[in-house]
Amino acid sequence: MPEHTKTKAPLVLIDPANIIFLGQLNAGSQHRHAATVCLVGLEKPLHIKLEADGVSTQAQSAVIPADCRHWLDPQGGLTAVIYSEIYTPRYKLMQPQQVHAPEFDLPGTAELQTQLKQLYVGEQPTAHAINGLDAALSQVLGGRVTTASDIDPRVYKAIDHIQGRISEQPIELSDIASLLNISPSRLQHLFRKELGVGFSRMQAWLRLRQAINHFPNGRSVTHAALEAGFSSSSYFSHAFRSMFGVSIRETLLPSNNVGFYPLDWD
Repeated sequence: MPEHTKTKAPLVLIDPANIIFLGQLNAGSQHRHAATVCLVGLEKPLHIKLEADGVSTQAQSAVIPADCRHWLDPQGGLTAVIYSEIYTPRYKLMQPQQVHAPEFDLPGTAELQTQLKQLYVGEQPTAHAINGLDAALSQVLGGRVTTASDIDPRVYKAIDHIQGRISEQPIELSDIASLLNISPSRLQHLFRKELGVGFSRMQAWLRLRQAINHFPNGRSVTHAALEAGFSSSSYFSHAFRSMFGVSIRETLLPSNNVGFYPLDWD
């Protein structure tokens, strides 16, 4: 029988380059992330179905590449969802061993599950618990040979320009390309080649990240959405479901007593 962790409000560890969500999740709709994600089931196996082949897989952990359409059903169990941005060493470690190919049941998952549970059940995350998780995650991801290579510096510069104008809407591909002295088609190609997603999808991801960053400060969904450049809270909610497969009200809505804590990872 699976070990059940005491139910409490979701826990979110966040810094500008990383997000860790810990909470109970039910079956979600089809979705695709704009960044590679590491998923860990802490109470029940994850049921993951890929659009590409229609195959459903049951696993304790998974790495799902950016832009991979899939369904996730954690069966209501406690689940960890982990993202790291391109600026972190963890980003390279998280990339798939084969291009665009998900991975399941990563070696070392048991220790990672232990560290994540300890983080969740505490009154609040401690530096010791966060460091333990970092070590376990690095061991799990670092034991793999990935397809990651150095990202083209122009992609970093493009993202910096987008983030600097994130409250604007829309941000045009041609505007960012002109700042880099390359054609729009070349910039689009770079995004797809280096990050696995196109310009507009990455822009939506950066806006979502910016809005989520406002939640620990007590911002309402509407306020956070507008500050991140969304035209309305309903557009933000639609983008959130498209990216994560669940609604903002089921997960990160501040009124759900979500515990937001700083992560401060490198």
